[in-house]
Amino acid sequence: MAAKIFVNYRRGDDPRSVSALYMRLEEEFGRDNVLMDVASYVEPGDGFIRGLAGQVAQCGVLLAVIGPNWAEKLAARTGDPEDFVPIEIAAAFHLGKPAIPILVGGATLPRAEELPEYIRALVRRGGVSLRPDEFQADCDSLIRALRKALGAGQGEPPRPQAARQEERPVQTAQGTWEPASTPEDARKAEELANWDFIKDSPDPDEFRNHIARYGNGPTGGHAYYRLEALVWADPATHAGIESLWKFIQEFPRSEHVQAAQAELARLETAADGENLAAESRREETRAWSKVAAGSKIRELEEFLGAWPNGVYAGPAERRIRELREQGASKGGGLMLLIMLGIVALMAGLVALATVKF
Repeated sequence: MAAKIFVNYRRGDDPRSVSALYMRLEEEFGRDNVLMDVASYVEPGDGFIRGLAGQVAQCGVLLAVIGPNWAEKLAARTGDPEDFVPIEIAAAFHLGKPAIPILVGGATLPRAEELPEYIRALVRRGGVSLRPDEFQADCDSLIRALRKALGAGQGEPPRPQAARQEERPVQTAQGTWEPASTPEDARKAEELANWDFIKDSPDPDEFRNHIARYGNGPTGGHAYYRLEALVWADPATHAGIESLWKFIQEFPRSEHVQAAQAELARLETAADGENLAAESRREETRAWSKVAAGSKIRELEEFLGAWPNGVYAGPAERRIRELREQGASKGGGLMLLIMLGIVALMAGLVALATVKF
């Protein structure tokens, strides 16, 4: 056989029919000529889409197996950059590979509006039904068509009359792209598929990853401006000096740079004032610690003169009053002692005079 068959399916969506189809294809064409579950041995991360596209590139036809819950499960993972089902279908379109919907479990073709824009061409191709009550007979018809087409190197087997229409280029967010035929075209297809996945995402890191991989591609500029808008709209960007500096460094050509610089200057001025105030408070605290426990009114008055409106101005005034009251009390006691002494002296003199006379 000239080319391999790629089986694209959604896990958990009529697995019995998927397994039966795979076993029949393996029996007819050989295990090495039927690819399935490729996502299980493609590493997630930066190479995920590239790895899946590389596997699809080895095939002559992709069978998109659609079960009863296929559209619902696809919608549940909208925007997931590692959902291999739409990635594989999009790769087939961009690489010029025929993608044939295979309807199992009584499923019908989803409506175009239920699909992401970049794989809506799938529903224009009609569908080959593998009916539960006629499964083997329908498989026989599909296999005959695949053997005839792939054996002759034609790439796509005959399809129902409703699906025999002129193949159209794939429409993407960036315009119309003809089927890819070179490694460069394949990379563009991969880039466009990834962009369609992330273009409406609120996660800045998805755009940073896209720029890291495809910064020089046709979607690189769009990703840059989308990332810039998300970061500028994030309240965390305006939360402090460091975050504003990071924004200016990451987006030096941004239309928001002047606003960021003005906001940064305001925060730095405010920070300088706060730093001066903090240093003054620290100096006042050090000075107060030296005089607070003392008993010299002069030192307390000097402290109060230096920080008349400081944090410790009130305590200093109270301490001065206490010391003055203590001084006044001590002065009154001393005077009493002197008077008592004088009285005692006079009494003694009187007694002495009386004895003599």
